[in-house]
Amino acid sequence: MDPFDERILSVLRDGRPRDFHHLLGAVSFSHNTLRLHLNNLVERGLIIREKTPTEGPGRPKFNYSTLRGPKREAAGALTGSSEVVTLPFRRLRRLCRLQRGGKCREIKDQCQPQNCPQIMKKE
Repeated sequence: MDPFDERILSVLRDGRPRDFHHLLGAVSFSHNTLRLHLNNLVERGLIIREKTPTEGPGRPKFNYSTLRGPKREAAGALTGSSEVVTLPFRRLRRLCRLQRGGKCREIKDQCQPQNCPQIMKKE
């Protein structure tokens, strides 16, 4: 991990979400460098980016924070750790590639593990 990533993670280490401009002031490197390293950390699963509601028109605002709870455990499993991670079904964002908005495109019903065509094919 390079010094830029370490600096960003040290600012976010307390677990409180921070917006881009607060991070920019805290890490004191250029706007583009921060944007690049934040995107890389999100892709690697070390931090999360959450959209915050805005009052009016304009670009959306994002808060960045380190992973907590099950998200941290899942990231550890993906980065080569030998630990097993279990998540309840309701915490998954998508069950399979056919799900859009909680509905399965193939069966035209609520997406559940019992009726998922992708799971049925594997069994």
